[in-house]
Order: sequence, then structure tokens, then C-alpha cells
Amino acid sequence: MSQGQSRDEIGSHPLLQSGFQTPVQTPSRDASTPPVRHTTTTPTRLSTNQRSTPDSATPQRSLQLQEKAYEHDLHAHLHWTINPRNPKNWTIRKKRMHTLLFCAISWTIMLGASSLTLAHNVIMDEMRTSSIVSVLSTSLYLLGLVLGILGTPSADSMGRKSMYIISAPLYAIFILASGLTKSISGLAICRLLGGFVAASLLQLGYASILDIWPAEKRVVPIAAYTSTVLVGSTLGSVLSGAIVWRQHWRWTQFAILILSSLFYVPMFFTDETLKTMILRKSRKETSQLSLMRGFFNNESLRLRLILFSEPLALLCGVLNASHCGVLFAILTAFPDVLSKAHNFNSGAQGLVFLAMGIGALLALAMELCHQQWCYKPRAFSVNEKRKTWIPPSTLPPPEWRLWLALPASALNIASLFILGWTTHRHWMVTVIAMAIYAFGTSLTTVSTTLYVLECFDSPRNEAMWAGSSMLMFASGFAFSLFSIEELKLGPGLGMSVYAILSVLFGLIPAGLYIFGPALRKRRKSHDSK
Repeated sequence: MSQGQSRDEIGSHPLLQSGFQTPVQTPSRDASTPPVRHTTTTPTRLSTNQRSTPDSATPQRSLQLQEKAYEHDLHAHLHWTINPRNPKNWTIRKKRMHTLLFCAISWTIMLGASSLTLAHNVIMDEMRTSSIVSVLSTSLYLLGLVLGILGTPSADSMGRKSMYIISAPLYAIFILASGLTKSISGLAICRLLGGFVAASLLQLGYASILDIWPAEKRVVPIAAYTSTVLVGSTLGSVLSGAIVWRQHWRWTQFAILILSSLFYVPMFFTDETLKTMILRKSRKETSQLSLMRGFFNNESLRLRLILFSEPLALLCGVLNASHCGVLFAILTAFPDVLSKAHNFNSGAQGLVFLAMGIGALLALAMELCHQQWCYKPRAFSVNEKRKTWIPPSTLPPPEWRLWLALPASALNIASLFILGWTTHRHWMVTVIAMAIYAFGTSLTTVSTTLYVLECFDSPRNEAMWAGSSMLMFASGFAFSLFSIEELKLGPGLGMSVYAILSVLFGLIPAGLYIFGPALRKRRKSHDSK
């Protein structure tokens, strides 16, 4: 094939024509002039003088187009849907194993967030500090998660697997230091840095699940991953109570270290899920410069703040933040309430919080049952009637995901009033109220997460989840820091304040269900302009 023919074939590609091809102007020819027939000739090697002449512009331009075609990797991008390296083309078993690992890592991180909630009094006595300062070991961990979301570099240059392998050992080091330090300042700093590093692991897990599962099959994995945040937080208090009851409080950190080490080893056997990194590795183009470029890219920070420009996602984020804040307020302040009201030791207090973990798991089970036996059959019948079923379809509307959030909001309000005003009654009433609140909180969080998932495309959805998580952990930081002092007014008054806030925020699911279609239509018209 001649170089002129190679140029014509490359230049005729539609992607090159739409992007960066310079149109070639063909000189006009008189009608009487016979057409010139090009014969296939073997290209000859040009001398040094010939390369510098204007006639050599054509082969040089051909080489440039070839380099650009290679740079964009047209074949790989056009055939990505059938590429065996595409994570969406993995076997079901491989997808499930990766998803379970991501959920286990997220569960461990949130287990560490509440692992000191029942050790605050012991830390206060051992390090001779105040109750508010001792709570910093929990609050600063949540603040570290917020700062980590803002400061985590983009995975586009490094890859998700590389960031997993780098971040997990750093997290283990800071958790180990938290268990070895002998000062409250050292404990607070190590917990802050541990949360900062752990934030990237939480973000990578959610993004990896979006990479692995197609739109029509990712409801169950996303629901399970979202539930690990609540289940891990509640079970962390159970772990804290059991260890403080029998061992030194430092073993709470050593237990988290052991769990994180167990889940770190399987990371080496996982595969990369990021499309750009997979294609780059197939071309063997990874360089140190490209790996470090993600640390100096402001685009990732801008995407994480895009939540504040989308009213739908922002309202859902504020709703989940209010629930997360109240949850950590209960985990932080109620051990003292249970100790004074029922004379419970740390082990018994941890068993009370086990009810919250069970409630969150029951909510996940209900969400999955609703998806399988209510949502999917009704969605299929509606789409069959409208003859528009092309998965993933825009029908049914995303507002269908809010069905369970509507009654769950009412459950949250009722459970907070019961929890506050029946503390001095039988301890079983407190256990039931905690379970109901965790049940309603988990239902609301999962429902709103799925709602946002269907309202936005995947690149934006990853940023929406990051922004929502940032609001949740920021709320947990603030509520946990002042919850002990607030409940000194009395459990009834303190929990009533949270219940009134839940009444205000509980109107958000109903408002989104009514006005959500209009807001989405307005956003689409704005994006089309």
C-alpha cells in the first residue's frame, strides 16, 4: 500500500474527520482532462535533501495522522463493548468477588469510624482529659473522611487498583499508630490522617462498582455498598463495647488493623476496572509522569463539588447528612445514657447497638425484595404497554425509587421521639427504637442513592456520591462532637431536637417525588442549551 493510500484510509475515518483532521483540498480539473490513474508503487527511501523539500509534506502528514490514530486507539474504543478486558464483560462470579471485596473494605473503614465510641470514658480517665476532647478521636476520623474526599487525587492517571494498593497500607499504618500512641493529641492526629487516607478507598469502591456492573444490573451492588456505611458504623460500636469490656481499648484499633490486613491481600489479585487505564496498559504507555499528573489535577476537585450545582442531588445529600449526623450522635452520646439509666456496662451497651446493625440489614433485605418483586415487575409491565423498553430505559421515572423513602421518613421521626422519651423505661423499648431508626435511615439512604443514580450519568454520578458522602461525614463530625453536651439537657429534649430536624428534612422525599420530574426536565433543557 502506498503512503498516499494510507493517508486516504486514515483520513476517511469518521472519528478523525469529526475531531482533528484538516480537510485536503483537491485541485479542480477540467472536464476534458482525463482522470489520472494512481498505480501502486513501492515507496522509496527519501534522501536528506528530499525530506526538507515541500514535496515531503504529504508523507510527514500521513505519519502524523497515523500517530494521532494510535494515540486515540480507535480500534479499542470502538470495540470496547465487546472487549474481554471490559469489566462489564467479566463473568458473574468475578464481578461478585470484586464487589464483595469492595463492600468488605468499606465496611471495615466505617467499622473503624465508630470503633472508639464506647471507649471515650476510658480514654478520658487514662489520658486525663475532658469528655469533649476524648470524643475527638471519633469526630476527627469523620473530618478526615471529609478532607480526604476533597484531597483525593483522580484515579484517571494512576488507576483504581494502584490507588487501592497504595492507600490501604497507609491506612493500616495510621490505625496502628492510633493504637500505640500514649497522648490524646497523637491519637487525634492519627485518627484524622487515617480517615483522610480511608476516604479514597470509599470513593474507589463505589466507582469500581459502576465500572463493573451495567446500568440494568447495578441496583443490588450499589444498594449493598451503600448499606455498608450504616452497618459498619453501628457494628463498630458493638466491637468497641465487646473489646473495652474484656480488653484494653487499644485493641479496638488492633482489631481494625487485623481486618484491614485480611482484606488487603486479595487486592493484589483484583483487576483494573478503569477504562482509560486498561487501554493504556494494553498499549504499554504508562509512565511516571502520567502517574503523578493526577495529583496536580484540579478537575477531580471540581467534579466533587458539582453536587452543589444540582438541586436534586443536593437535597438528597442534605437528607442523608441529617440522618448520618443523628446516627453518630446516638452512637457517641447514648453509652452514657444507657449507663446512667440501666447501669449497663460497655459489653451490654454494645449489644444494644447491635439492634441498629440488624435494623440496617433488614432495610437492605427489604430494598432488595422491593426491587425484585415490586419494582421490576411493575416497571416491565409499564414499559411493555408503552412499547419503549430498551434497557437501560428512562422508564419508569427515577421517582419510583423514592417509594420506600416516604414511609421511612415517618419511621425516623417516630423512633427518635420514642428513643428520647422512653429511655428510663424498659431497655427493650430503647432497643426497638434504635432498630427502627436504623431501619428507616438505611431505607432512606439507599433509596435516595438509587434515585440519584438514575437521574445522572455515570461520570457525574461518581461525583454526586462523593459530594453526598462529604456532607454525610461532615454532619457526623459536627453532631458527634456536641452530642454529649447536648444530651446533658436530658435524652427527651435532646432527641426531640433531632426529631424536629427530621420532620423538616423528612419532607424532602415527598417534595422530590412531586416536583422531581419538573426539576429534571428543567435541568435537561438547561444542559441542551
